Amino acid sequence: SGSWVRFVCDALKDAFPGRVTYTDCAKESAFSDWAVESLRERVLAARPDVLFVEFAVNDALLKYRLSPVACRRNLCFILDVMKKARPECECVLMTTNPSVDEHSEWRPRLSEYYHIYREVAWERSLLLVDSYLAWLRILIQDPAAFQSLIPDGLHPGLSGCRSVVAPAVFQA
Repeated sequence: SGSWVRFVCDALKDAFPGRVTYTDCAKESAFSDWAVESLRERVLAARPDVLFVEFAVNDALLKYRLSPVACRRNLCFILDVMKKARPECECVLMTTNPSVDEHSEWRPRLSEYYHIYREVAWERSLLLVDSYLAWLRILIQDPAAFQSLIPDGLHPGLSGCRSVVAPAVFQA
């Protein structure tokens, strides 16, 4: 969960006064095994109309030892449970930014995990917020700008949320 959630929700609240509420069910550094275990308690209990799903960045983390196959299985489980329990809920899959420095070393196959999200979104005709390529373009064209938008090498700061993440959500 990051400031992008608050930023996007605040913009939606401004656009649709009195019609938007949000619950941030995320947990810092969580991966999809945690999501599978926590889905009923944290997400279904909130009865969402829209659910943003993005665990690829942590599923790719070497310390979790979660294979791409397990990432896909967990993602599909989450989507299947949501479809059965809350068929009216729109599940939106997300990719985020490339990681740099030690974060990149800890996630050497990150792009492969993001590709899983793209495939599953296509296979299930789900909305996909795919900001990875926009971030990659910034990283390649202007590394200093990337550093200013993602100061810790992994999490977008407020300016990154405002200039890259939120527009990607609204364009999807």
